[in-house]
Amino acid sequence: MKNVTLSISDELLKRAREYAQLKGTTLNAMVREFLTSTVVKSDSSFKEELKILREEIKIDSRQKMTRDEIYER
Repeated sequence: MKNVTLSISDELLKRAREYAQLKGTTLNAMVREFLTSTVVKSDSSFKEELKILREEIKIDSRQKMTRDEIYER
């Protein structure tokens, strides 16, 4: 596991640590959970949006296009 350095205000750090303590967890665990849930949600949303887009404009990622076809207007 890698370490990350963040810059936040002293007041925010103090309040975040207090909040974590009230929840019976650590600030590190809170940040890890937030990032995990955000990235997983974003990833699944992105994949769904890409699927819809491909269906709408009938893109086949295996299809090779010429430069002229790509920039055709």
